[in-house]
Amino acid sequence: LGARGAALAGVSPEQLVGVGWKLSEAYKLTGQGTGVVLTSVPPQTPAWFANLRAGDVVTRVNAGVVRSAEDFSSLLREAGGTKAPVRFTVVGPRSLKPRIVTVKLSESLNPVLEMEAAEERAARLTSADPLVARGLETLAITPKLAAHLKSSGGLLVVFVHPESAAARAGLLAGDVIEAIDGQSLTEGNPPASLPAKAVLNIVRNGQKMEVDLPANGKE
Repeated sequence: LGARGAALAGVSPEQLVGVGWKLSEAYKLTGQGTGVVLTSVPPQTPAWFANLRAGDVVTRVNAGVVRSAEDFSSLLREAGGTKAPVRFTVVGPRSLKPRIVTVKLSESLNPVLEMEAAEERAARLTSADPLVARGLETLAITPKLAAHLKSSGGLLVVFVHPESAAARAGLLAGDVIEAIDGQSLTEGNPPASLPAKAVLNIVRNGQKMEVDLPANGKE
């Protein structure tokens, strides 16, 4: 499904307010005690594509009533074995009237890792660090290490997230970013912001080159 949830019976009205419910409606809902409330729906997951969002409460999976988190998991496993789209009965803070949502479940061999990757993508997209937001994790380097890497200093790329803007640009762990759009990074300070398309001056295996770093879209 690509979402995290909690049994409604174990959730307080105040917690439901935190995911978009009005307090009066939250009290009514917790009084019923049936269903699972979605607490996290990262982008690009089956749940997200079906327009499910945090705060939505799933009360049925196909014809099965969801009374607990165990019910939810069991019904999902049963439905996933058929390869057919799954029908969820849902109420949410955006619409109190029950609605039917059809979801094609992920066929990933490791849905746990897929979910973690989706949450990681969501965290990058909302990160205040513009390099992290585009998929780069970096560290400032010392003058001694810079000399060893044949650079004047800057930021060492320690990880490039798969399927990120940085990965599409061809950046690699071990690259040293010396400047961005002509602004030197030799002091080791990351940029406060980036334009939609930034030009990075990097050193790779002792060779200087330029790399165009796009925004997070699929351009």
